[in-house]
Amino acid sequence: MERLHVFIDEFGDANLDVAKNGVSSTYIVAAVCVRERVLDSAKASAEDIRKKHFQSGEMKSSLIGSNDERRLKLLRDISKLDTFVFGFCARKEDVDKNSGLMFKKSFIKFFASALYKRIDRCAADIHVLIDEHGSESFRNELKSYLGSKFKGDFFSDTRFDFGDSKDHVLLQVADIYAGSLARIYDEKKASPRSGELKSVLGKRISVTLWPSGRSDGNLPVSEFSNEDDESVRRYCVMRAEEYIDRVAGNIHDKDEVARVVFLDALLAHHSVSDPGEFLSTYTLKREIAAQLGETVSDHRFRSIVVAKLRDADVIISSCSKGYRIPSCVADVIEFATFANSIIPPMVSRVARARKGIREATLGRIDMLENSSFCQLNSMAGCID
Repeated sequence: MERLHVFIDEFGDANLDVAKNGVSSTYIVAAVCVRERVLDSAKASAEDIRKKHFQSGEMKSSLIGSNDERRLKLLRDISKLDTFVFGFCARKEDVDKNSGLMFKKSFIKFFASALYKRIDRCAADIHVLIDEHGSESFRNELKSYLGSKFKGDFFSDTRFDFGDSKDHVLLQVADIYAGSLARIYDEKKASPRSGELKSVLGKRISVTLWPSGRSDGNLPVSEFSNEDDESVRRYCVMRAEEYIDRVAGNIHDKDEVARVVFLDALLAHHSVSDPGEFLSTYTLKREIAAQLGETVSDHRFRSIVVAKLRDADVIISSCSKGYRIPSCVADVIEFATFANSIIPPMVSRVARARKGIREATLGRIDMLENSSFCQLNSMAGCID
C-alpha cells in the first residue's frame, strides 16, 4: 500500500480555564495528509505559495492574524495543493473539568490519539511529522504513549517524528490550516468572515468537532454532479450519525460498540476516500477487534454488526471489496441491484422447495407454516 505522509500542527493550549486571558477557547489539531506519489510536487507547490505570500519568511498563521483578506488569498492557493486535511477541534468549555483531561499531558494525549485513529484508517504505511511542541521530555513521552497505544496496527509500518517547521514547508501549511480553523471555531479568535473561510477550507478538509464528534464541512456540494447526489449523500451520512448519537448511552454493550466503531470507520473513510472506494472487511474487523480486545468472526460481523445496522435503517453499500457509505444516486441503485441479485432468486428457491414438499406430503407439510416465517411466506406466496 502507498505510504501516507502526515504533517501535524496545533492551535491553542490545554488549559481548561477558558475565561482566563491568553487561554484559547478551543484546542485545534490540523493534519495535512499527502500521498507518496505526489509528495515532491506538493512540497514544490507549497514552496511556491510560501514565496508568493511570505517572500523569504516562513508561512505562519500568527503573521496573518486578523487580516482575513490576506488569509483568504493564501487559503485559495493552499486549497489547490494535492492534500487532504483532518481537523480536530476540541471546545474546552465542554470538557469535564473534573476528568483526567484537566491535566495538560492527558489532554494532549487524548486528542492526539483521537486524531491519529482517524488517520490510521486511511493507510497502513504512514510517516507522521509533528511540529515540535513543549519540552523534549514531553515529546518523547507523547511518542512513547502513541507507540504503545497503537502497537501492532498504527505503528507497524509507521515513522513518527517531530520537526522544526522552518525546515518543512508542509508543516507550515498545517500551521496555516490550524490557525484558520481557529478563525472559524475559536470564540476568542473567530472572524466575522468565518463563513468565507469555511467555504474555502471545505474543499480540502474534514473537521470533527469535539465533544459532539460531528463532522463539519465534509465533501461540499460543488464536488457532486447534481443536487440529487448531494441529497443522497447527506441522507446516508445523517442516518449513520443519528445511529451513533442514539446509542451513545448504551456504549457499554459490546455489540453496540462494534456497530459504532464500524460506522465511525465508514464515516472517516467517506470523508477522505475517492468516490466509489470501499473500505475492506479486513480493515473494519481489525478496527472492531482493536476496540473490543477480541477477534470478530465473519458471522458475527455480518449478523450482529452489518445486518443490525441495516435493520435500523442505516444505508450501507457493500460488495466483495468491502463496505462504504453511499455518496450518490448511483451508489444506492447499485445497492438495490446487489439486493435484487440475491433476494428474488433466494425467495424463488424457497417457494419451489415449499411447493415440492407440500406436493410430496399431500399437503401435510408446509415449511413456511411457522408464524416466524410470515414475511417470507408472503413473498413466496407471490411466486408460482
